[in-house]
Amino acid sequence: MEPLLQPLVFNPVYKTAPWGGNRIPKLPGRLSSAPDPCSESWEISSHPAGVSVLKDDVVTLPELAARGGLVGWNAPVKDCFPLLFKIIDAAEKLSIQVHPNNENAARVGGFPKTEAWFVLAAEPEAFLYAGLKPGVTRAKLERALRAGNGSVASLLNAIPAVPGTAIVIPGGLVHALGAGCLVYEVQQSSDTTFRLYDWDRPLVAGRSLHTEKALETIDFSLGAPEILEPRGVETHGLNEWFHIASTRYFELRKLRLRGSETVRLRGDTFHALFVEKSGGVRVTAGGVSVELSRKMSCLIPADAGTYTLEPLGAKCNLLVTWLPENRWRPKPSRPEDSGHRATPEQQRERSRAAAKAKRGRRV
Repeated sequence: MEPLLQPLVFNPVYKTAPWGGNRIPKLPGRLSSAPDPCSESWEISSHPAGVSVLKDDVVTLPELAARGGLVGWNAPVKDCFPLLFKIIDAAEKLSIQVHPNNENAARVGGFPKTEAWFVLAAEPEAFLYAGLKPGVTRAKLERALRAGNGSVASLLNAIPAVPGTAIVIPGGLVHALGAGCLVYEVQQSSDTTFRLYDWDRPLVAGRSLHTEKALETIDFSLGAPEILEPRGVETHGLNEWFHIASTRYFELRKLRLRGSETVRLRGDTFHALFVEKSGGVRVTAGGVSVELSRKMSCLIPADAGTYTLEPLGAKCNLLVTWLPENRWRPKPSRPEDSGHRATPEQQRERSRAAAKAKRGRRV
């Protein structure tokens, strides 16, 4: 079987909901089949509710992951893609909701979901609602639910939606995306949502409330999440890398690309790319190049070895996501132990490390 070395571009999977907007179909490289309204574009997904299929092909992301060499040995489950990437367009407020976490998912049902929102665009006075205000107990929240008239919203922290900033929403945190927000979402591969309150909108098929399950799922010890602004961590010539968010499930970075950049992979994780703004980028790996326009996505397999980024124009801003070191699963001593083929670069790195260690022992 041929190793997975080249950039992977998928057809978006579109979703519709009453709160959706019309900005997603207008983005570059979009299919004309997008619904109206279009609430979400699932960019990279192996979830059964919206499986990604390779552009100009019929191969799915789960099929690619099953070949080996795609996800890397940091993945919690071998050869199973663990994350889901979305663009969300909220013309109206999303329901006030909560997702399970790893500790309560088995008890309340469904699958755990921690996510991060990176704000791409926002209308004036748009908000992200996240976390209960200090002193809000289950009893106080239940009283607000019985009172209705939007009083539940007054118990949540309203965070201004500022383009270029992000928040992390762990499982168990009550939240809602405000009207006028366009966000890029990185999350665990889960579609479990318990709706607590839907702003008194008429209930329609498939959008019922899950009040009791939501109350059981909420972690009342969680407060407002931190507003995350990109923080510079590395400079490579004209290019700058920024830290955005770190969780036990993913690392989210930003790359301000002003010239060519070569990124080395070690076989431990894939890289998921998203063009935030400022033109496009040419991505080359395994001898194959693809060009991505603004707001397009691409997946680089863990076994690609290296990939190169070149801005199409003077500059390009990218969001880059990968899997952190998995401390809950034994790490293989060699890439081959987890079914991953060592690249020539990896072999040379191990040889240099062994020689360095040998010199150290002589001293």
